[in-house]
This record gives sequence, structure tokens and C-alpha cells, in this order.
Amino acid sequence: MQRVKRLKSAGFIAGYGARIDIGRLADTIYVFTEVTILGHRRKDFEIFEACIAKFPEAVECHLIRGGYDYLLKFVNRGVSDYQKTIERLLDAQIGIEKYFSYIVIKSPIESREPDLGNLLPNETT
Repeated sequence: MQRVKRLKSAGFIAGYGARIDIGRLADTIYVFTEVTILGHRRKDFEIFEACIAKFPEAVECHLIRGGYDYLLKFVNRGVSDYQKTIERLLDAQIGIEKYFSYIVIKSPIESREPDLGNLLPNETT
């Protein structure tokens, strides 16, 4: 317990929480969405990120490098609910050039914490 207190006071513990099995509460779908935005100035990214933060259906948003700008993860009640979310996003006029959607069929690994032993430098004794 003393170690946990030291880690917390040093700022290494980002928070605590419980993982709820949403599937037991309601029928849901998970959708990953690739988004490309029109402009690539700092302000364009700020506008997009400020708007997407107001969408509770967006549970993750990652600015990435590659063939598109953002990878989003949505949780919705169904496909038609997801479509309504996308339409609201497009109506917001936040510079979305194009998007591609991928509906999750199965998640064999989900929200797993990384193995710190693989990430931290080897300690010599």
C-alpha cells in the first residue's frame, strides 16, 4: 500500500475506475472511424478536437500519422444511431473531408494495460 501512495504522490497514477460491461446493460455497437480533415493548420485541428469532445458517443480520439488524420472510437445503440452521430458531426461544419467507418464484430483483446516489464529499461542489480 505504501508503494501505491508513493506512486500516487509522484504523479504516476493517472486515476482509478471500474470497467462496466456495457453489453450487459444495453445493445451497443462499437465503430472505429477514420477521419481526414480539409485543412492542416493548428487551428483546423483545434476546431475539430474541440467539437469532437462535445460528442459523448466518441469515447476515443487519436491524432495519428498516416493516410488519415484521426482515428475515433464511437459507442452507439446501433447502426442508425451511429449514422445520426456522423450526420451531426458533418452538420457541425468542422472541416471533415472524408471518413471511413469500421463496425466492430468481436474484440478478443480490449483495454488491456501494457506490460511495464516490456516498456521500462532493464534494471541491473
